[in-house]
Amino acid sequence: MVKHLYELGHRELAFVSWRYKVPTPWVEKRFGAFVENLTRLDLPYRPDRIVNVSRRGQIGPEAVSRRVVEMVHDGVTAIVCAADHQAYPLVSALRASGIRVPEDVSVTGFDGVSPPNGEDQLTTVRTPFRDIGISSVVSLLRRVSNSSAPRRHILVCGRSIEGKSTDVAPVYEQQTI
Repeated sequence: MVKHLYELGHRELAFVSWRYKVPTPWVEKRFGAFVENLTRLDLPYRPDRIVNVSRRGQIGPEAVSRRVVEMVHDGVTAIVCAADHQAYPLVSALRASGIRVPEDVSVTGFDGVSPPNGEDQLTTVRTPFRDIGISSVVSLLRRVSNSSAPRRHILVCGRSIEGKSTDVAPVYEQQTI
């Protein structure tokens, strides 16, 4: 998603997740990919534009929405959400605050969840659950036939879905005093 946003001209990005009561290694992995791509594209990493990745200082959904509104007013043009189920309510909250998505800020998700009734499709990555299941069964059969076989990390790629929540980065005119 970072590369997609970069190609649309976005240079000021934020990463947002919800607060969870249980550990969320999937949020950490997605955040890691976010930072990796910022570095690859030579974009700034700003800790003040990261919400709810660290277990310390986590905030609830209403506070997340307020924080994102502040970030947009401070120049953020794109928000990468850790999951679609976070992005859809955030888009609604931004619109309720008078911020237009995607005209003022682009928002992406992850998982490929179908939009709630009446909402437009997010720009997201569809998780390939079938491929994950097949890979898991193959790995299990391999371990059953050879219990001393070394562990493997298997990479299964998702598919990008271009929705209606991203657009070219807005251009703001410099104000002179």
